This record gives sequence, C-alpha cells and structure tokens, in this order.
Amino acid sequence: MKSIPQKHQEQFKMFLAVIGFSAKMNADGSMTCINPKMPKDRRQLVLWQNGKMNKACQILWLDFLNHWLTIGKQFIDALNKKIEVHDENF
Repeated sequence: MKSIPQKHQEQFKMFLAVIGFSAKMNADGSMTCINPKMPKDRRQLVLWQNGKMNKACQILWLDFLNHWLTIGKQFIDALNKKIEVHDENF
C-alpha cells in the first residue's frame, strides 16, 4: 500500500509521535518526520497530504497495521485518546 486512507492519517501521525518521531511541515504540503534513534532505513519519513508516503514511511505504516491487528481496537482507541488530549492542549 503506497498511501494511507484519510480516516487513519491522524492515528498514524500520533503513532509516529509516540514512537519518537518529530514532524516538520514543508512548503509543498508534505510532512517530514525524523527520529535519529531509528534504524537508518526508517529515520526520515515523508507523508504527503493526499496520504502518499515514501518507502521508509511505508515500512512504518505496515508496523502500524501489525500493531492494530495484534492489539485490536484498543490500539486505535488509545491513539484517539492521545489525539484528544493533544488537541485540548492547543
């Protein structure tokens, strides 16, 4: 899968924040996420507004999906709670 469905982008972004990525918005509407502690092939991710992603991001998207399959709905519910708390603080 080379793009993230719109309805799951916020949860995926929160997942990236939880595992230590910091995000920066680019002028072209894309978002670059960096985590220097990740393995070299996963350190820098690019996610465009339309859900398209670079190869490194695709790998972490699969990790996200595997977590979801393993943990179940509680995984998404926990991410949604973190999103709500984050939105309330801003």
